[in-house]
Amino acid sequence: MNITLTPELVDRKVKSGRYNSAGEVVREALELLDEKDRIKDVRLEELRAEIMKAEDDFNNSRFIEIKSEAQLRKLGEDIIHRGHERLAVDKNVRK
Repeated sequence: MNITLTPELVDRKVKSGRYNSAGEVVREALELLDEKDRIKDVRLEELRAEIMKAEDDFNNSRFIEIKSEAQLRKLGEDIIHRGHERLAVDKNVRK
């Protein structure tokens, strides 16, 4: 396998003293890329699971229908209120 790299970045990393060779720089970069790919895969699976759950909720009529701006505003206020209540409980639990 032949790979051509721009030497400036690799050289800068080696000269920083954090790496002993260009090979170490490339190995670290590939390991980080692999980790990033694994994280993306996990996030994608979580998203798919959430979509399936939402689809199931919709198909089983587990949703609310909002027909006006006032209803939407009320829902937003309720969500904020519940969030504040949860934060207050969390603060009390940590004391």
